[in-house]
Parts: sequence; C-alpha cells; structure tokens
Amino acid sequence: MSSPILFFSSFLLFVFINPSLAKNWFPLKGFPLKDQENLTTNILDKICQQTQDSNFCLRYLNNHTHINTTTIQQLAQTSLELAKNNANDIYREIKSSVDGKNEPELKEIFMICSEDYENAIDALGHAGGSLKSGNYPGLRVQASVALQEAKTCGNKLNYAPNDVAYLRQKNRNFLNQCGIIKAVVSFILQK
Repeated sequence: MSSPILFFSSFLLFVFINPSLAKNWFPLKGFPLKDQENLTTNILDKICQQTQDSNFCLRYLNNHTHINTTTIQQLAQTSLELAKNNANDIYREIKSSVDGKNEPELKEIFMICSEDYENAIDALGHAGGSLKSGNYPGLRVQASVALQEAKTCGNKLNYAPNDVAYLRQKNRNFLNQCGIIKAVVSFILQK
C-alpha cells in the first residue's frame, strides 16, 4: 500500500473513530466552533457591552435576530449585511444632496462624505469575503476601516448647518453598526 493511501485511510479511520475530536480540528466551513453557538441573552449582553452605545446595540440586535435560533456567525452576517445596506442608503442620500446644494462649503462636505462612504462600502465588501472565508481578524480590520471612514464624514458633518441633522443621526447609527460588527468578531475570537 502506498504512503498517500495509507495516510488517507488513517485519516478517515481517525475521523470515524473519534468524530468529536475531528470536529474540533476541522470545524464546518472553516469557522471556529464558537461562532456556531446559538445566541443567548447573556452572549448578546457581552457583545453589546463592548460597543460605544450598548443600549443601541441591544435594541438593534434584538430587532434583527432571534435568541436561541441565531448562531453567532449568522449574527455577524446579519450585522454586516445591515451595515452595508445602511452605508449604501447613506451614500445615495449624500450623492443626491451634492447636486442640490449651492453653498460651496456644504457641497465640499458632501463630496468628502461621499468619498468616505464609498470607501466604507468597499471595506464592508471586503469584510464579506473575510466572513465567508472565516478570516475574522480581517473582518475586524475592514469593519474598523468602515468605522473610520464614517467618523471622518461625521467630523465634517459637524460643521454643516442644522438642516443636515438627519444625516448626522444616520452616520451615528452606521458608526454603531460598525461597532457591533467589531464586537461580534471580538466575541468570536475570544477563547
């Protein structure tokens, strides 16, 4: 019997004899086992305590997940998808506002924010790839990039007139969403 066949046979024997050990060595879809846990209120509390606005986090996640039936990995996926959708909505709103403004300073703020949100959307797109491949550190980095882009826009919006307060609030919500993604990933990576 050749060496590769012997190795493969031994491997299969190992998997069938001790499947629980094999499961720990070779988790499904490359994800650590912790992300396959079901979400509990205790886990949700731990995740939200890591965010800037834990009340927002708890309300937000309670409205978008189901305790005991959602896995931590599904929570990461849902949080990422909601943040991407929100970023796209904000980007479209900012882009349409650029054309309607005559004040040069306000137009510049909107153009900068438009670029910031374009970069945030790009980062979240890469984050989706990291999530699919189980690259949680990469996902955390991309969420941080998106968060930083939104902070830059938020700093500019602070100098805009009060009639853009609705954009400031949407930007704050997006910052909170990025913080939630980072907190979920941090929870997954804790051992």
